[in-house]
Amino acid sequence: MKKLLPLLTLPLVVMADDWSWTFKWGTNDVGVVFENTNLTASVKSAIRDDFAYVLSYNIPSTAKFEVGIDTDSGKYAGRLVLDEEATPDKFPAAFFQTHNGTNYFAITHEDSTNYLAQIALTNQYRAAISGLSNFVHTINHATTGNLSRVALVNMYWNLSEDRVLTVDDISERAYLNLLQSDRGDIKGYTYVVPSILDLAYCEVEGKMWFMGVLRVRSKLNGRALEQYCAYRKGKWRLIFYEGP
Repeated sequence: MKKLLPLLTLPLVVMADDWSWTFKWGTNDVGVVFENTNLTASVKSAIRDDFAYVLSYNIPSTAKFEVGIDTDSGKYAGRLVLDEEATPDKFPAAFFQTHNGTNYFAITHEDSTNYLAQIALTNQYRAAISGLSNFVHTINHATTGNLSRVALVNMYWNLSEDRVLTVDDISERAYLNLLQSDRGDIKGYTYVVPSILDLAYCEVEGKMWFMGVLRVRSKLNGRALEQYCAYRKGKWRLIFYEGP
């Protein structure tokens, strides 16, 4: 990541100890600074850790900053831009300034509100959250050599009928797509456990679902994709899309 020249930034009220929320991204020193100073240390730590986690599955060498005033907020000195970006929709990417050689990102009041809601959501669905890592591990190690055709198909959920996908539900081409296509590749992609910003309790097909977005990266060319998953009847499943 390039070191930035000194920038003229508009004021953001911070306490001196707010500069302590730092972490390593590759070989880069990165930090977050909080506009909302009423957050507890444990909440700040959770936000910092999730921010660091999201950056960990993005490539530091592709990062650059679009320097200037953020037109949405009118406050900050620019935004982080990544090639083949794999970040949640509400990921806070507003760059604040460089302080003692560390690039800091602003966690605004709105960002804090989003994170507080997501922390509450994950606390409500502890059982589902506890199974995510094993679920993603299974996906990343699934091959036709260690899982049968039935078992591979059963990793998916039929949204419209609210049940596990079966081999009778899909065509031969669709089955091959589960193994090889951009949308559902098991062998050629790496799947990542979601950020808490990528989890939601929402209505789909007239029913309420606890869902997540898995960030997916091609092992061949680094292309970033996403794959929806749902926690249904005590298990995580990938959402199946037949496609055209």
